[in-house]
Amino acid sequence: LARTLSVEWARLAITTTMIAPGAGTTDDELATVLAFLVSPAGGYFSGCRFDLGVIGEPVGSGAEQG
Repeated sequence: LARTLSVEWARLAITTTMIAPGAGTTDDELATVLAFLVSPAGGYFSGCRFDLGVIGEPVGSGAEQG
């Protein structure tokens, strides 16, 4: 969804990202990522998914498939 929205809204200079907090994600961790994404440096990310709380699992390992 974030990727589709980023393509559709790019012409309006709107970037989209998705934050997927895990079961062990704290409010402080979520706030830190959110603060980064709304900062000027966060403008480099568009159409991305940030999986929080997944430590030591390689991307695409199937761990997110329950």
